Amino acid sequence: MFNVRNFPLRWDKESLLYIILFGMVLFTSSYELTMEYGFIFSFTSIFLFLILRLYGLPQAVLTAVLAFFVIPHHFSNIAFHLLLLTEIIFVGCFFYKGRKAKMFFVDALFWLTIGLIALYLINHPFVKGQALYFQIGKNIINGFLNVLLADMLLAYVPFYKLFKNNSE
Repeated sequence: MFNVRNFPLRWDKESLLYIILFGMVLFTSSYELTMEYGFIFSFTSIFLFLILRLYGLPQAVLTAVLAFFVIPHHFSNIAFHLLLLTEIIFVGCFFYKGRKAKMFFVDALFWLTIGLIALYLINHPFVKGQALYFQIGKNIINGFLNVLLADMLLAYVPFYKLFKNNSE
């Protein structure tokens, strides 16, 4: 006799939360918030950081790679998405061995080292002078804002109550 409890693909709260976060990654990687004076904000990394901290590094990297197929395939979009993937791997590798730290400070280390150099190399062929520094600063602030929002969501939204073992 067929028993639903023994069926391997169960739709529990953890799976539903992952599907919602995965959908938000796909949605936010397809659409960006465009404001005046060239401010373009992307919120994809918020949901990738949530997946990273809730489900682990392999699921976050898999989600980022799958989201890669949704973005428009223009050089700058591909380069920025690869930088996003590098950011997730950098932060995930820091937490992989169970180290304790605020995700904001680990991400700040990324943006002030690898991210700064990568943004310079991505933007340098297209933008020069003060506009280059503006573009780099805007992208770094967007990265800080995203990790700060993800850290706040992890601190104030009880995601861990949805998990069976309730451990962080």
